[in-house]
Amino acid sequence: MKIGIIGSGSIGSTIGKLWSDAGHEVLFSSRNPEKLSGLIERVGGTVKSGTVEKP
Repeated sequence: MKIGIIGSGSIGSTIGKLWSDAGHEVLFSSRNPEKLSGLIERVGGTVKSGTVEKP
């Protein structure tokens, strides 16, 4: 399953890690995705970071 998380604080990052550990693809959304590189390395798996595009 592909899961998008808006926010990468303590709750979002914990839930994202649990979903990643369960085998899901996770995208952490942030206004500054380049600042999430440490989180992406810690969580591992198929985790990515990006921004939410406005329609």
